[in-house]
Amino acid sequence: VVTAESTSMSQAPSATNTWTDVAPTCSITMQDGDNKVLISCSAGVTTEWAGAVGFKLLRNNNEIFVHSGYTWNNTRWQYSAAPFNNVTDAPGSGTHTYKIQIRSSRNTQFYWNSDQSSSLGITASSAVMTLMEFSS
Repeated sequence: VVTAESTSMSQAPSATNTWTDVAPTCSITMQDGDNKVLISCSAGVTTEWAGAVGFKLLRNNNEIFVHSGYTWNNTRWQYSAAPFNNVTDAPGSGTHTYKIQIRSSRNTQFYWNSDQSSSLGITASSAVMTLMEFSS
C-alpha cells in the first residue's frame, strides 16, 4: 500500500477546455504482474458556473477512467467529493504512476482540493491518493 498527500489548495484548470494535472500523484511498484491495484482518491471539489466539467484518472499518462458532468449555478457554490474511489486496474509488472486531471468548459470557478479551511476552523485541507496491490 502506498499513499500520496497534497495540501496544494484550490487547484484549477490552466485554461478553458484544457486537461490539467492536479496533485497528488502516486506510484506503485508491482510485486506480481498478475495482481491488480485498488485506487482510492479523496479530495473536495467546488464549482460554480464551470459548465461541463471532467475528471480523468491516468496510469503512466494513459487514460483509464473518466467522469464528466455539468454544473451551472449562479446563486451558490456546489461542493462534492473527488469521483475516484475503489477503482481497480490491472497495470502489469513494473512501476506505475497514477494521476488525476481536471477540465472545465468555462475557465471560471472549478477548484480541486478547494480551500474552505478557514470557514471550517482548520488550517488546511488535503487531497489523498492511495494505491493497494492485491491478488485476484
